[in-house]
Amino acid sequence: ENEDGGREYSVSTEGLLQALGPEFVDTELSEEQLREFGFSSYADLQKLSGQIRDNLQIGIRLYYLLMPVYEVNENLDASCCSILFCKALELRMQECFRENLKRLFPDQKIRGQGKGRGMVALF
Repeated sequence: ENEDGGREYSVSTEGLLQALGPEFVDTELSEEQLREFGFSSYADLQKLSGQIRDNLQIGIRLYYLLMPVYEVNENLDASCCSILFCKALELRMQECFRENLKRLFPDQKIRGQGKGRGMVALF
């Protein structure tokens, strides 16, 4: 939100996650692929909550789907994957810090989700 309270932009990955076909979404990642992204096992990834886990899984799948294209075309980047990873990080930070931030900054306006929810405007 800007200073006037209007929304400047929104980065929601929910529509993308819902639009992908089940054959892409349901394809399991290999143990090796998960290890490359810091997970010791699939069970490790499953410990994360819904949208966090979904954003990470789709980001990893997209990375491996597009890797051959990146290898032959150096002008492309993995920004579509990065957006999903950033969204997962944002959601995880909200999950971990939301209550403490609300307690520490009770009068601070919360950006993007109305007062009392989401990350405070300071961050």
